[in-house]
Amino acid sequence: MFNTQSTIDNRQSKQSIIVALSLAMMMGLASCNALPNIGEPDLAVKPMYCTMRVGLTRQLTTSEGSDGVTWAALDTLKATVDENGLVTARDTGVTYIRATRNRKDAICTVTIVPYN
Repeated sequence: MFNTQSTIDNRQSKQSIIVALSLAMMMGLASCNALPNIGEPDLAVKPMYCTMRVGLTRQLTTSEGSDGVTWAALDTLKATVDENGLVTARDTGVTYIRATRNRKDAICTVTIVPYN
């Protein structure tokens, strides 16, 4: 027998996990190499993870193209991102770049290492 309430509760539980993990990562309280397999995201940043050297740039893209995408860096002391998704590494450490389009968000984890 199909239980509608159980399906709704399961979906809400998965969404709560995604929100909690995203917030923890953006606040620097957690990091991970992979999120649990909860389903396909509506928006994805490519690449999802990258390592950069201080002073260099890296172009990010999204699974939905570039039209209407807003980019933001969590820690602009570590890295900046322009309106086209071009990331510039400024200082060593880890930060997150967020892409937003049509109320959907996706995050790229950026690890920045010294230039040498």
